[in-house]
Amino acid sequence: MASYFEGLKPTSFIEDNRDIIQQLADEKYKSWEWNFAYSPKYYIKKQLQIEGKIILLECLIVKGMIENMSFSPSISSELLAKFHILLGTKYVPEKIDAVLNDIIKSLVFK
Repeated sequence: MASYFEGLKPTSFIEDNRDIIQQLADEKYKSWEWNFAYSPKYYIKKQLQIEGKIILLECLIVKGMIENMSFSPSISSELLAKFHILLGTKYVPEKIDAVLNDIIKSLVFK
């Protein structure tokens, strides 16, 4: 491996470089767009407990947005309507988890 790096001298960042690198990380690489919207389509799966049953929720994420949802086993159309508020929303894990928890709580305390 050393042969690949022959003649190179170690270098270190000066403080100005660190600030520029941190700014780039904060403005670009920590953004929702970079982390979710620019990704290829993917699926997320969540296991939910609804009315005493374990339900698997699978969401298709396209360009960072929830494009489709499916439940296994199937759920009633009344329940499905409650979850469909997520369709077309940005996939932000913490926010989606909060909405799912609110929906489930509303079912328990109705």
